[in-house]
Amino acid sequence: MAQDLVELMTARGFERFDIAGHDRGGRVTYRLALDHPGRVRRVAVLDIIPTLEQFERMNRFTARAAYHWYFFAQTAPFPENLIGKDPDYFLTYSLESWCQTPSAFSAEALAEYRKTFRNPATIHAICEDYRAGIGCDCDFDSADRSANRKIRAPLLVMWGAKGRQPGNQVIDIWRGWAEDVRGCGVDSGHFIPEENPAVVIDQFIGFFAA
Repeated sequence: MAQDLVELMTARGFERFDIAGHDRGGRVTYRLALDHPGRVRRVAVLDIIPTLEQFERMNRFTARAAYHWYFFAQTAPFPENLIGKDPDYFLTYSLESWCQTPSAFSAEALAEYRKTFRNPATIHAICEDYRAGIGCDCDFDSADRSANRKIRAPLLVMWGAKGRQPGNQVIDIWRGWAEDVRGCGVDSGHFIPEENPAVVIDQFIGFFAA
């Protein structure tokens, strides 16, 4: 997916660009910054730590909260069939348990989420992404860490202060993966852009305009 984005930006005439990503998009974002350092000017990731670190730092408490990392990664079609029996319930449960701000999602957004999530191909694609996460994505991270390869572009990190990420450790973790790191916790759960858009906008303007 990172390669796809690089090719897209090339086709649109952008040799260097800024990039930001939340959750799975954040994982694509930091992979792009590691694999294509000459293409990115500034990088922002929201509510994640590197995939390999996420697995390595799980304990019995955090693994229960992040159960979907292991469930989605099971061999097809096991998770696809179970989720597909009641996709609306699974989606609603996930959004409500990860979000700490009532009414963060508009009715229109929820309707679109439900419509998309009812598509078996969407469920399969989600599971495939997590299968890659526990497999080749960790291998890529491990190779970068062994080679001491780091993100060279300035990196902005934001995390939901009411969410699952390990608080102020987030910046310290990312300093092992990037040369220039700054960031902050946000008064939100996992869905930072929906729960506290004003802070996201303010941070992005200050960071990307520099």
